[in-house]
Amino acid sequence: MKKGGLVRTRRGARGLMALVLIIPTWRICTRAGFSGALSLFHLVPVIGSFIVMALLAFSDWPNGEASPARR
Repeated sequence: MKKGGLVRTRRGARGLMALVLIIPTWRICTRAGFSGALSLFHLVPVIGSFIVMALLAFSDWPNGEASPARR
């Protein structure tokens, strides 16, 4: 395989993985009261997912936590 083909394959795999992460994260952010656009941080190589996880884990959620009936 040519080097150019391998680069395109890696980019395609990375893009597909980002889409697989972006769609559910968009819904989680929206339900938590954040902008769904936060999920686009998954497009940032290496640290993007860590940024999203840190924001969701360590910030106060505008919609609050789930009620005991929803847990």
